[in-house]
Amino acid sequence: GRDTPSESGALYGPHSRHLRFNHYMISKALAERDAWDLAGQLDIAMTAIRPSAVYGAHDTNFTPRLLRAARQPLSFPFIRFSLVYAGDLAEALCNSIADDRSIGKAYNTAGDDLALDRFVEALREAYAIRLPTRWRLPVPLPFRNTFDSTLAQRELGFANCSYAEGLADTRRLEGQ
Repeated sequence: GRDTPSESGALYGPHSRHLRFNHYMISKALAERDAWDLAGQLDIAMTAIRPSAVYGAHDTNFTPRLLRAARQPLSFPFIRFSLVYAGDLAEALCNSIADDRSIGKAYNTAGDDLALDRFVEALREAYAIRLPTRWRLPVPLPFRNTFDSTLAQRELGFANCSYAEGLADTRRLEGQ
């Protein structure tokens, strides 16, 4: 069998403490641990891809929520979030399938740790949303990119495009 990969960092990483806001992250880590265990028991070649929050065409979860937020005269200056474009994630997945070096490894595929305002501004630009003066919500939330995508960049050619590029592609693919 295979061991749980360590080259990409600890399975639980900084999210191992149970806090009110990290149940989803912990559940993902536990599910991955179970997948590694099962792959080892069944002698299945496995690769894990660990994306951060994904946006892109036909997303019914994350992108519509941020689009609704972009239509409000609000600013989120202290919220930092790591977003990965679905097309870039798909390319990394395909590259992992095509390259046997990926077997037995886990790859973080995270976007840059940027202020959520940067994505919201790119959404407003891409969807031509014009708003009056914005209100700032100075509420710091504990979301930060804590993932290192270096291994995925080096071995899978992973690169996350700019928000402007990803959102332009999203609009094109959705026929808008």
